[in-house]
Amino acid sequence: MRNVLKISVGALLLLFGALAAAGQAYSVPEYRKSSVYSILIQHSGQKYVDDIREVYFRSPLSDKFCDHSLSVVALETDAVKYENVRRISDFLERNNVARRLVAKWFDRDRVDGTFSMDLLARRGFYEAGVREQEVSSMLKRGSAMLEDASQEMIGNTFVVVYDIIYIDKEEKAQKAKAVLGVAASLLRIVGAVAGNTDVRDVANTAAVVTTVAALVSDMIAGFRVKICAHLYQLEWNSRVAEEFYASCWSDRGAPDAARAQRWNELDGLFKLKYIASSEVASGETVARGLYSPNDVIRKVVNRTMNLSVAKLQKDNEVFRVKVPVSEVGGSKIFAPVGKKEGVEAGDRFEVLEMKLDAGGTARYIRRGVVQAVNVWDNRYMSADEGAENADLMKTEFRQVSGSGIYPGMILRQGTSRTINGKVISASDGQ
Repeated sequence: MRNVLKISVGALLLLFGALAAAGQAYSVPEYRKSSVYSILIQHSGQKYVDDIREVYFRSPLSDKFCDHSLSVVALETDAVKYENVRRISDFLERNNVARRLVAKWFDRDRVDGTFSMDLLARRGFYEAGVREQEVSSMLKRGSAMLEDASQEMIGNTFVVVYDIIYIDKEEKAQKAKAVLGVAASLLRIVGAVAGNTDVRDVANTAAVVTTVAALVSDMIAGFRVKICAHLYQLEWNSRVAEEFYASCWSDRGAPDAARAQRWNELDGLFKLKYIASSEVASGETVARGLYSPNDVIRKVVNRTMNLSVAKLQKDNEVFRVKVPVSEVGGSKIFAPVGKKEGVEAGDRFEVLEMKLDAGGTARYIRRGVVQAVNVWDNRYMSADEGAENADLMKTEFRQVSGSGIYPGMILRQGTSRTINGKVISASDGQ
């Protein structure tokens, strides 16, 4: 069955030249990104569990986040429904995930218990555009500036737990066998008439191809998933930071046994705060650009995961999309963000200018508001399926208010969007 599907879809694409060229990589100015640790909940015994797991592990983290992964990347359950949030929270607490996230931020040495500010410096200053020699100077002068900067960066550390369940459409699965047989026969007809020039034959060919595409679409519609994504945030405030620095900190190369022991006793200091959950289901899958069942699974799972994160971002201010302005031309502003992040035409974004104060803390000053006009379709495999705007490589915004916007400023998704001139809340019409 797998081989027949690969030949069928591939023949259609080759015959009508529907294969889209892959997009080129696009580089943008760096900024302080949120950091994310993601975990998969896999349901043992369900269909396609191995395929879903493989797709998940091969899915790259969005370039809108810094990867803050720990060693545990998947949890197994025999539940047939979504895992209970309480059980997930208990697992995170029992395994000291919050403390381990902090340890990663400061590159804690497991042997002598010492810490380093290097990761904070790289993410907080290099990515904010501060020159390397300036960062080195900060480190030589002491850690006070980085300690202040850590308030924002460590506080924007999140855990996203993806609970993925396959939606069993048994009648679709049974129908697939018949579909593949019909598709193969029709393709033989396509091959027989493709070389003819008679108008009637051309019309027949087009009709056959349309029929095959419909059959393949009907077959792959049998694979669907639903995802419940759970969002947690690392609690990091001045109280936690002060106790950590006062009780546990020891510089690299200057170990302190008492402070190392104190770290092991601070189980209750570091915590994860549950923010929200978001449940989404995959929609209808477009057949174009798919060559095998594995392609179907990759497309469905990737897009549904992105949709779940986009919904969490729209619904929770603390997790909202932030992206740098990459280009400005008159009243037009461009940024590398699109449908993958849930952006729709009419969505409004604040324009923020980041300033580092004397203490090294980032301050965001609002400089205006922009509205999405022409949205880049950067969803998984959108170029392969020939989707509209898949080749834009950026979304075009128009300036609604403010002035002096320049590349490197930050766009942060707002709480409202406009449809037919009417401003509505982000939760309406979703």
